[in-house]
Amino acid sequence: MKIFALAIVLAVSGCARGDKLSEQPAQASQATNSLPSDAEIQQKMTGMWLIDTRYLKSMLIIASNGDYVCHLTQGGTYQLEGKIQVRDGIMIDTLTKSSITNEPVPSTFTNQIIRVNDHELVWKRLDMHTLVMFRKVKE
Repeated sequence: MKIFALAIVLAVSGCARGDKLSEQPAQASQATNSLPSDAEIQQKMTGMWLIDTRYLKSMLIIASNGDYVCHLTQGGTYQLEGKIQVRDGIMIDTLTKSSITNEPVPSTFTNQIIRVNDHELVWKRLDMHTLVMFRKVKE
C-alpha cells in the first residue's frame, strides 16, 4: 500500500483541477464539520471511482458492504483488495490482498473523510497529511 499511497500522492499533485494543496488543510477542517453520518458516508462511497492522470490510473470499486478492489497502473499493473469502514468520519482501510511484491497484508490505514458526494471522494491520509481525490464514474 505504500507504493499505492505514493502513487496517489503523485496523482493528486499532478491533477489539473487547479486546487492548491497548501490551502486544502484549512478547508478540510471546515468540511469535516458538515459531513453526513458514517452510514451515509459509507453509502455515498459505494460505486466506481477513478484517478486518471498522465502519471497514474487508479480505479477503485467499493461495494455497499465496504469491500473494495483497486486496479492501479503506474509503472506496472497492480490489484489491491480490502475493506473500508467509516467511524466518526474516519475511513479505516484494511488492505487484505495485494499483487504488489513484498506488500505486507493485512495492513490498516486511517484517512479523514473531507468530502464525498455524487461526483467526488476526497480524503486526507492521516500518516502523510496528503489529500486523495477520486472522481465518481458510476454507482
